Amino acid sequence: MRTEEITKSQYRLADHNTVYMAEVFAIHKSIDYIPDHELNDVKIVSDSRSALMAVESLSDNREFIWQIKKRLKDREGNKLMWVRAHKAEMGY
Repeated sequence: MRTEEITKSQYRLADHNTVYMAEVFAIHKSIDYIPDHELNDVKIVSDSRSALMAVESLSDNREFIWQIKKRLKDREGNKLMWVRAHKAEMGY
C-alpha cells in the first residue's frame, strides 16, 4: 500500500457550483490522472456517497456522470471506493 502523496492539485469552481459538483469534479480529475501517468488498478477513494452512487447508478445519464462511467469502463481494474468522512482513514 502506498502511503506517500503522489500529487496535489487545486481547482476553483464557479461560486454557483455545489459541494456535490466539487466531489464529482474531484473524481473526474482523478480519473483523468490515471492514463496520463500510466497507472493500473487504481482505487479512487471518496467520502461522497452521493457522488459515488451517481456514478454507479444505471439511470443517471447526466453528461459529466456519463463521462466518468465511460472512463472507468474503458480502464478496467480501476475502482471507486467509499470511506467514512473525518475518520482519519488512509484509504486503500
